[in-house]
Amino acid sequence: MKTTSQTIVFPALLLGLVLTVGCLPQVSRYRYLSFENLPGSHIESTAAVEVENLVFGSTIPVEYLLVRKGYKLRVSINPRSYFPNARIALVDSPGIRLVPRPARGARTDRPRPCGSYDAGEKPGYSFEFSWVICGDKANPEELVVAFDVLGDNLGIEKEALRFALVKDGVYWLRDSL
Repeated sequence: MKTTSQTIVFPALLLGLVLTVGCLPQVSRYRYLSFENLPGSHIESTAAVEVENLVFGSTIPVEYLLVRKGYKLRVSINPRSYFPNARIALVDSPGIRLVPRPARGARTDRPRPCGSYDAGEKPGYSFEFSWVICGDKANPEELVVAFDVLGDNLGIEKEALRFALVKDGVYWLRDSL
């Protein structure tokens, strides 16, 4: 048989746990990388943002084509991602390779650059860029995707794709402790 003190203590502990560990929504601004103002940039397609619980969002550019002398680049934005991102890939450019330069634009007072680079599905032909570290706290010189374009007939071309960090709505996620 339970005593009265045990009967009272268990519900009190349970209530205290619920009050301190509850789930609260975390509201964030949706941001995406825009490459619209780059010289030679053409928007190929747009799409609605597809993150859950998005309000006041709109249709954004999700694919750009950049035509350069000797090669073409496709910049793709994933509208299902919660963080600003871009996939850079070669298009119809045989004999050409891409080599990311992650240190380009990094400030010396930061422990690491704002953007991160990951190999794409075909290393050398594509890579993924994510903007997750600095958020809105970056200088204009940091808003860049930097890489080299290498080719036997091309030599080395240094690319620095400047982007704008554009806000487009807000979303909320459950924040469980």
